[in-house]
Amino acid sequence: MASAMQQQMPNPQQQASGGQQQPQQAQQGDLDPVSRFKILLPRLKESLVSLFRDAGQVFKINAARHDSGSMPDSQQRERCEKFEKRLEDFCGICDQIEVSLRLALELHHQAVDSMKNTPLTVMISKPDPNVPQQEGQSYAQYLTTMRQQINYAKEIHDLLHESATKLMEKSQPQPPPPPPQQQLQQQHTPTQQPQQD
Repeated sequence: MASAMQQQMPNPQQQASGGQQQPQQAQQGDLDPVSRFKILLPRLKESLVSLFRDAGQVFKINAARHDSGSMPDSQQRERCEKFEKRLEDFCGICDQIEVSLRLALELHHQAVDSMKNTPLTVMISKPDPNVPQQEGQSYAQYLTTMRQQINYAKEIHDLLHESATKLMEKSQPQPPPPPPQQQLQQQHTPTQQPQQD
């Protein structure tokens, strides 16, 4: 009964540490990919060291077991499970690093494209009167430029769509001219057959 009550009652220390972990995770999500890579790199090194250490122990145990021909015991299984867990952790960190590096590369390409299409830098912060002004444009000017580029892109899209529609209309075969009026009237008037007595 007491153990059931302890399981239901949350530990205040666990709550405090859990509360501290959430802002840290939120801060990590806000970091740019290069900073995140720099944070993950020491973790990767530690994970690799522990992975090699556990791999060496598992290799040593398996070699001894192979030489003696004995079956694995619970300690050997625990070592193997620990090695597998370390391997999963290492692969998880590698995946996070890969995502961070791909994101950094994509952001770099976007920055290069942005500099090519908008050569003036965007000043996001308010200018400091003590610091000499750099050449650039304000964020409001940047938004105006972007709106103009979007409008130009829409106009080009509409012109291309209109031209494609006209080309499709011209390339479709024209229907044959309608037959003369007399032929139509003859076709539509019912013919009377003579009645037999």
